[in-house]
Amino acid sequence: MNPFLTVVTPSFNRAECLKVCYQHLIRQTNKNFIWLIIDDGSTDNTREIVKKWQTENIIKIDYIYQKNAGKQRAVNNGIKNCTTEMYGFLDSDDYYYDKSVEIFYKYYLEIKNNPSIAAVVARRSDKDGNYRKFPKIKENEFIVNFATLQSKYDFHAETCVIAKKKCLEQAMYPVISDKFIPESYM
Repeated sequence: MNPFLTVVTPSFNRAECLKVCYQHLIRQTNKNFIWLIIDDGSTDNTREIVKKWQTENIIKIDYIYQKNAGKQRAVNNGIKNCTTEMYGFLDSDDYYYDKSVEIFYKYYLEIKNNPSIAAVVARRSDKDGNYRKFPKIKENEFIVNFATLQSKYDFHAETCVIAKKKCLEQAMYPVISDKFIPESYM
């Protein structure tokens, strides 16, 4: 089966954090994904540890090194190099729970042929599995956009997102001289 998801992790001198990401990704109950690490000019041992993991061959890992240009350019590079229908955002200091990809796959099957849905958004929890409750949101409710999510449902929290690559290609970060653009821009 071809992977449906590319999990993209921009990273700059975060080798130690990437080790936590890796440990969680290799425990996924569904390994139908590619982990794409965009190294934004790291000077630590990121390249070496990624090469080691690639030789272990537990999960498919692609690695791209770019001159330090900021997270938004690393995200854009991830979108350009994503080879699957879905693009998952995973910061270097975050991780997926063991069934995350399995759950994302379930929702991917539900939305893949629906052109009016661009992404699946889930709440993030802390390391103990606790997350902020949002009583206005019903379980498995589909919401139109982030503005509605915030205004109507009072949802202001970290999220875990997978999005259709073709939608992201139309909403990439602009190329400007500044190395920082808030994530909310996209």
